[in-house]
Amino acid sequence: MTIRTWAAAAASTAILATALVVAPSAAFAADGAAAASADCNFGQRVMNVWRQLPDELQADLKHLRELEPSARRNAAIEIRQKALAGDYGDETQARAEMMKDRRMLAIETMPIELKHALLDLRNADPGDRRELAQQIADDALAGVYGPQAQHTVETIRASDFWQECIAD
Repeated sequence: MTIRTWAAAAASTAILATALVVAPSAAFAADGAAAASADCNFGQRVMNVWRQLPDELQADLKHLRELEPSARRNAAIEIRQKALAGDYGDETQARAEMMKDRRMLAIETMPIELKHALLDLRNADPGDRRELAQQIADDALAGVYGPQAQHTVETIRASDFWQECIAD
């Protein structure tokens, strides 16, 4: 596994498992300035996010990778609960609370068809998930899940981040 793949997986796990997004801060902006250049280095950006996480959170997230998939979800939930309880510090707690509120609002307003599709994705065999996720994204772009989901996908695809890093 390349460092870029590992870093992307680790940071994605960090963000998804704990419902955290490292918001731009003075320290992050300074570290991330070089990574935000036009020649985008996604791995470098991911590592900048990773470095902003508290050491204990990094250790807990690394441990997730060692667990069997059946145990990983429960461990990720425990990590999120620790973040919400402030075990990783005040800044992490504040971000976790903010993301929890956003996540709850997103889930509450999500079309039922999309909720079912995402549950199917979560319960799918790991080897089938990439194809199923692509189908969900294509359906959202086609308006299957309504205009809000379609707009969200269009916005993501039009973003500088998508254009510079993901679409390459």
